[in-house]
Amino acid sequence: MIKASFYLPEYFNTGRPVPERVMRRIQDELIVRWGGFTIAGTVRGAWRDEDGRVYQDTSLKFELAMRAEDLDDLRAYLRGLKDVLQQKAIYLEVSDQVNIEFL
Repeated sequence: MIKASFYLPEYFNTGRPVPERVMRRIQDELIVRWGGFTIAGTVRGAWRDEDGRVYQDTSLKFELAMRAEDLDDLRAYLRGLKDVLQQKAIYLEVSDQVNIEFL
């Protein structure tokens, strides 16, 4: 198993909050497709795009324990969420040297 961590914004780049129904639908999809998730907390950060524009975000950090062979499906899913969440990019971190156990 691998651990995938990604950040989903609480606000669109326009400053409007992401509707609760949208976040609930995403969470439901994570359960159906990958069996569950953890929200590891709220994180704040900033990044600069290739045009020099700086974006500041408050995001929820999601973590999934998943099979390595499902990683491409997660990447495709997150690419699709860029449109839903009106984002230029979604941060994804993959840890494949972890020992994950469900006790």
